[in-house]
Amino acid sequence: MRYKVLKYAISWATAQRKGYITLMANDSSGKPTKRFPLSPETSEEFICLVDILRNEKPVFWDDNSATLETDFEPTGEGER
Repeated sequence: MRYKVLKYAISWATAQRKGYITLMANDSSGKPTKRFPLSPETSEEFICLVDILRNEKPVFWDDNSATLETDFEPTGEGER
């Protein structure tokens, strides 16, 4: 199932050198219902995921593929 991400929280555990991202998403009812904790394996992966969350809109979480994704955007279109 695919969920629209409504909110996110990020943290970085310096001692373990590991990031944590929690996504709050909604189902088709529009109510926030799901939390998806992510533990990226590398700092590069963490930076990439945080960049998507900060700069893209809307963002979705796909349960089936465990993927953070965006919708299609026109080529050359800047953020609004």
